[in-house]
Amino acid sequence: MKTNRSNWGLLASGFTLLEMLTVIAIIGLMAALIGPNLGNFKPNVVASATQQLLTDVSRARLLATSQHTTVYMVFVPPSFWNDPVFQAGFNTSTDYANAYPLLDKQLTGYNFVSLRSIGDQPGRHTPHYLSSWKTMPDGTYIHPTKYNNFYTNYAYYDLYTNNITAPGVNVFATYAPFSNTVSVPFPTELTPAVNSQYTTLPCIAFNYLGQLVNPVTGNLAAGDELIPIAKGSVMYKRDPVTRTNMPPGVPNVLESPPGASLTNSFSVVQIERLTGRARVVRQEVK
Repeated sequence: MKTNRSNWGLLASGFTLLEMLTVIAIIGLMAALIGPNLGNFKPNVVASATQQLLTDVSRARLLATSQHTTVYMVFVPPSFWNDPVFQAGFNTSTDYANAYPLLDKQLTGYNFVSLRSIGDQPGRHTPHYLSSWKTMPDGTYIHPTKYNNFYTNYAYYDLYTNNITAPGVNVFATYAPFSNTVSVPFPTELTPAVNSQYTTLPCIAFNYLGQLVNPVTGNLAAGDELIPIAKGSVMYKRDPVTRTNMPPGVPNVLESPPGASLTNSFSVVQIERLTGRARVVRQEVK
């Protein structure tokens, strides 16, 4: 029987058994070294949250300049359900249905609102939500120091001296709390006003020039806005039977690591008052 020389050439040029065993051994060694590290790999949720907030602050500014009006970036306030104005303005099941989904967005949720729409007559305002409600990535939240009307047991961390300070020592250096507005309907643009005002909402505001302004007076903000983004869990009161969120009460936070509010263990987004541009002034990478 004759041997096909072309087939013999292919066989002769293949891998030997020793070479194949060597390659398998190398692959096994690499898997043993890399495998545990891959198993422990976790995405940096604080970095993701920081980038999301940067993007959305820029969006709020762009909406203000493109629509030539003031745009509010409003945040879901803790314990909003207990606000007397909120309770007084709710009369139908639809009102409550709109509010319930926001219970698990306290400390994490925000939206964009304009009080004027194109075509409004002078002196007449038509509030309009410009987006659906957004939330920070799971495992992150805006630190309670920004909501001092609701949380009073947190110290303020000074970005520049690395010390803990009392609130209001220097609005350019500490996490001054969000300004509040009662001019924005909440949770929807159709929510009725009570005595010409709405629920108190923490917020920042941009004017038609893209500058950061006081949401009450409309004047240029007194200082830059510093927003600390923390890592941890926000815990809401739940019904023991249905496991659904219950309205009353301020949500608790479980920081990671515990006690991070007394250190610099969170990221900071700074919004410049003159330009309205946002940047990261410290990125937590742990």
